[in-house]
Amino acid sequence: MIGTVFDRTNLPPDLWVNRAWVPEEGTARGGRSIVYVTERRGRRIGGTLAVLGFLVILVSGAVHAPVTLIGLGLIISVIGAMYAAGGRSGFYEVAEDGSLGEFLGRTKPRLDSMRGMRAR
Repeated sequence: MIGTVFDRTNLPPDLWVNRAWVPEEGTARGGRSIVYVTERRGRRIGGTLAVLGFLVILVSGAVHAPVTLIGLGLIISVIGAMYAAGGRSGFYEVAEDGSLGEFLGRTKPRLDSMRGMRAR
């Protein structure tokens, strides 16, 4: 058994699966796959903020602005990155019916005995 297959039709429309891991043959994981899910809206807004912060850094350096503006750009970029990774984003176990199961957290769980694959 390769593991429970994730069914994209059971996923809420505002969530996006970025990567999936399935247990390798002969492991004791119980056939449960793991997926990394992010929110589309959060990634879009957070990415925009991060790019905006980067542009503030570039413009501040180009016009020889005070160092505080460079710091402001860095703060904006960090806030954007944190917003993009927030919300319901994180690692989920795949339920028996192919939907999102238990939330495992935002930090990457141990995936030693699993094979990673890009979600399509």
